[in-house]
This record gives sequence, structure tokens and C-alpha cells, in this order.
Amino acid sequence: MANANNSLVYIGPTIPGVAYNGTAYLNGLPPAFEDAIRETPMLRQLLVTPSARPDAQAQISQQSGRFYSIYKAVQTKLGQKGVK
Repeated sequence: MANANNSLVYIGPTIPGVAYNGTAYLNGLPPAFEDAIRETPMLRQLLVTPSARPDAQAQISQQSGRFYSIYKAVQTKLGQKGVK
């Protein structure tokens, strides 16, 4: 999943104190985010390479496609409303 320099960008809904939409991670994830992924494994699908981010963000903005479906499923699981 990671690119040559192990950079990933989180494109999911903000989880206060854990993960923020648009945050880039280099060479691994913080422990709190790893814990959240163990609780909600689909969060991992919202980590994309920087080169994949534009397409993934477009799907979320246009409210269609695989990334939007995952985004909405995560929101529902976490009890959040609206796309942030």
C-alpha cells in the first residue's frame, strides 16, 4: 500500500485526537491510529498514497465510488454525521 518513500495520506472522516482528514504519515502510523484501525479495520482502506489522493478525494467530494462508500461506512460506524 505504501509508495517508495512509505508515505500515506488519510482521506477519511476526522477522528478527534486520533486521525485528521488530509494528514500525511511517513514510515508508519501513530499508536492511537493503529488502535482505531484494530477497532475499525476499514479505516486502513482510507489510507492512500499521495499520488492516489486526488482521485480518492474526488470520489468523496462527488459522493460516488469506492472511497465514498468506505468513507460513509466509517462515518456510520463512528456515529458521525455529514462529510467533513
